[in-house]
Amino acid sequence: MPFEIPENWAWVRFGELVQFVIGKTPSRHNPTFWGPGIPWVSIADMSGNERIISTKESITPKAVTTVFRNSVSPAGTLIMSFKLTVGRVSFLDFDAVHNEAIISIFPYYDPQTIGNYLYMILPTVSCWGDTKDAIKGKTLNSTSINNLMIPLPPLNEQQRIVKRLNQLLPLCESLE
Repeated sequence: MPFEIPENWAWVRFGELVQFVIGKTPSRHNPTFWGPGIPWVSIADMSGNERIISTKESITPKAVTTVFRNSVSPAGTLIMSFKLTVGRVSFLDFDAVHNEAIISIFPYYDPQTIGNYLYMILPTVSCWGDTKDAIKGKTLNSTSINNLMIPLPPLNEQQRIVKRLNQLLPLCESLE
């Protein structure tokens, strides 16, 4: 374990806490996949903002059906990059799909509380994963994502942590 945690907390594997879905990139050689329709998120769209309010590209309903088998992540879903810029997180402000360097995260219980807590800790915790070197940076695979160790406090403590961090982080940013 990376460090000691309070007795009422638990170390859990990410895969025991959430279901995650890896995205896809429709073929760029098929023009019927790219165009107006469903927003398609790339890591560039996750430029450090808490919420994704727009994307540079969209895919057609045909691509959603053919490539994504009608699996679209709903608004409010927490997403995380696990390739190149490992641990970048954002919430979707709209229904969307994303590329294969990003996962959609679906907590098994209390999605809002756990989602907000994961948003705060995943940028750090994901760095503890068993990353592999890739041509353009680090990457996690499905097994290493599943096995990420998460320090999990009780739900009410998660809420207090998120509330306190939301108060303190703007103060820290103003010091920079």
